[in-house]
Amino acid sequence: MAPSIDDQTIIFDGSNWDDLDRLSTRSFLTVALDKSIEEKDKPERAAVLMALSLGGAALDWYSANAAKGQTALNVSTPQNLKNQLMIAFGWTESLGKEMLRHQLAQLAWDPQDLPTFFADFTRLTTALGMLGDASRMMMLREKAPKAMWETAANWGIVDMTFSTFRERALAVAMMGGGGAKTPAAKRVKCGNCGKRGHSADKCRNPKK
Repeated sequence: MAPSIDDQTIIFDGSNWDDLDRLSTRSFLTVALDKSIEEKDKPERAAVLMALSLGGAALDWYSANAAKGQTALNVSTPQNLKNQLMIAFGWTESLGKEMLRHQLAQLAWDPQDLPTFFADFTRLTTALGMLGDASRMMMLREKAPKAMWETAANWGIVDMTFSTFRERALAVAMMGGGGAKTPAAKRVKCGNCGKRGHSADKCRNPKK
C-alpha cells in the first residue's frame, strides 16, 4: 500500500518556508514507516509525496509549467524539489533571514504553552546565528513578562544562561506558577490574617 500524508496539504505561497521544511520531514518519516519500499527508492517516494501535498501558489506554478509542456518538477529528492521552488519564488539568503527575523519578532510568550514557545525561540535564534547567552537573554527581555523576571531575580543566579532560564521558567510553569508570584512573595506570612502571599500592611481583611 502506497504511503500517504493523511491528505494534508501545505498552502505554500513563497513565504512559509518552514512549512515546506516540515512537509519534507513528514514525507521522509511517512516513507520510512513503509517497509515495503526499498531503501534506494525512498528519497524519490518522499519527494513525490511532498509534491502531492503542495497547494496554493506552488501548485499553480507547477500547473502552469505543465500546461506549457515544460519539464516537470524534479522529484528525485525532497531537497531537489525545494531547490526548484526556491528558484521559482525568488528565495535568497537575505530574504530567508528577514523572514526569520519577522517570525522571531512576532513570537509571543505563551504561559499556557512555554515548551512550544522555547522550542520556536531556540529554532529561530539558532537559524539567525544568535547562539550567545547575552543576545538570547536580551531578546527574552522583550518576550517574558515582568512577573517572570521578578521570579528569576529570586533564583539567586548571577549571569544566568539561556538554558538555565529556560529550565527554571518551564519548571515554574509546570508547578502552575507561571511567574505570577515570586518564591519570596509566597513565603511572606501576613501578621493580620495569617495567610501567605502578602504582608500585614497590604492585607485587605479587617484589622485585628
